[in-house]
Amino acid sequence: MRPVPRFLVAVAIVLLELSLGDMNASAESNRQPNPSAAAEKKIRDKVTEISAHRTPEQVRLLIADWKEREPDSPDPYIVSASYELQLGRQPMQVYETATGNQTHPGKDGATEYPVVDKSGRQAGVIGVVPTGPPPDPATVKKQQLRAAVELEEALKKFPNRIDLMIGRAMALGEAREWDVLAQHMESILQRAANDPENLRSYGNEKPSRSPADELLGGLQGFITSAINEQDLERARHFAQLGLKYFSERGELLSDMGSIHFMSQQWDEAVPYFEHARQVAPEDNVILLNLTLVYLQLGRADDARATAREIVRLHRDIAITNTALDILHRLDSQSPTGRP
Repeated sequence: MRPVPRFLVAVAIVLLELSLGDMNASAESNRQPNPSAAAEKKIRDKVTEISAHRTPEQVRLLIADWKEREPDSPDPYIVSASYELQLGRQPMQVYETATGNQTHPGKDGATEYPVVDKSGRQAGVIGVVPTGPPPDPATVKKQQLRAAVELEEALKKFPNRIDLMIGRAMALGEAREWDVLAQHMESILQRAANDPENLRSYGNEKPSRSPADELLGGLQGFITSAINEQDLERARHFAQLGLKYFSERGELLSDMGSIHFMSQQWDEAVPYFEHARQVAPEDNVILLNLTLVYLQLGRADDARATAREIVRLHRDIAITNTALDILHRLDSQSPTGRP
């Protein structure tokens, strides 16, 4: 399966990843300006400020007042959704240490991430450690749905904001509301296909990547999640949804091929992988997928050809080594010892 790219625009990251992955990314942003990291920090800081020493009821009243005071801003909805998601997470404490003291005293059970300096060397770690028990599953889902509702309301007022679209999709995905998510994804994929120029991101700016890239990255996340859970029908549904609007995207074609491959539908997988190769002829993942399905079908000559192409391109060491292993195996099976 093709690795899923890191795709989320700033707001969606804040909504669903108020954690160390982004903090590490922010540490690396010292190397160059990162508008997304600045947007993330602004929202994260506002969530911290507005929730300090207040009950959930007080926070919600405060946000309701904010919405009335600033009716032309989506920020109250974004902060509200972030806050609701935070209530559905296990409470955590964040800490930072320098290299040489990489385990904070008393931080058993911590998860730590490296922090690099401008030279790329590790300068220390940022860690997160639980400070309380995780919420029960019913509470988690309730908070995820609260966040999705906040972003749905925001989209009624700000229908061109792609960050809100992705944020709502991620909240629905976390809540495992697959039918509602599919409807939402179809509507925003249709917008990205038919009206990309009018879509905006945080700060009402144009997205740094095309709307298609932003949304399809998220869609691939849902496809991969379904595959990891062995729910191939759900994966197939989301992949077909993407191809309905973006039929020439190599990653989606490869995903459909992978779904057929995992279903042992070798013949059905081939046209998807071959089409994906036409779209992205130097994509090593697609080439490897094609090689593997050729092997399953006993098409040794075709498998050799695609494996050799991987070796020639030499874009990824692990994939290149896999291709070399395949070639060695095929050559050892050849009557002449060579292709």
